[in-house]
Amino acid sequence: MKQEKAAFGVAHDGDGDRAIFVDETGAVHSGDKSLTLIEDEVLKKKPGLKVVTPINSSMSVSETARKRKGRVILTPVGSINVARTMMRERAILGGEENGGIFYAPHQPVRDGAMATVLILNSILDNGQPLSRLMARLPTFYMAKEKRNCPDKKKNDVMKEIRRKLGNRVTSTIDGVRVDLKDRGWFLVRASGTEPLVRIYVEGRTEKDLKLLLDEFKPLFDETIGN
Repeated sequence: MKQEKAAFGVAHDGDGDRAIFVDETGAVHSGDKSLTLIEDEVLKKKPGLKVVTPINSSMSVSETARKRKGRVILTPVGSINVARTMMRERAILGGEENGGIFYAPHQPVRDGAMATVLILNSILDNGQPLSRLMARLPTFYMAKEKRNCPDKKKNDVMKEIRRKLGNRVTSTIDGVRVDLKDRGWFLVRASGTEPLVRIYVEGRTEKDLKLLLDEFKPLFDETIGN
């Protein structure tokens, strides 16, 4: 990026339906960050519209929707769940933390080329480099883990986690999620494609993230194993 003095870079997956962006300084931005920027631009022009995203997405998506008077609808993980919910709810935008962007005026499925167009439009409309646009967005701190878990044990493991967390559980649409007011959230879900249990933890600050990991790691270790 620096050598070529490029405005931004983009990396697509094999079939081109996802995109991860690199700004002019060489910094790589997560799919959550790209979704949040596109969401901010779309809702700035059309406040109050619906945005669809899976339950493992960053708080930055809901925080930005709140600022722009939009509404976030959470789904189970998986692009098909986002697409179907967008069509049912007539939502304008959807996105995933893996770089999938769904833009209904084009088509309600993820499209890496359309994501690139939307990011480019954000740069041109604001007259600012991508690094500056990303810097204005809310920043939170996320950790992701995966633990080995045979498929035949997944249901028992998830039931036990839900039992131990009791009334602290805030969602079970895909795994077990706990939201902790003013601190962050965590999600434990069984992978649908691998013999794994995935753990997502996000804190409002780096300190919050560390405290959440310290508080709940014993539960993960005891119930899932290493």
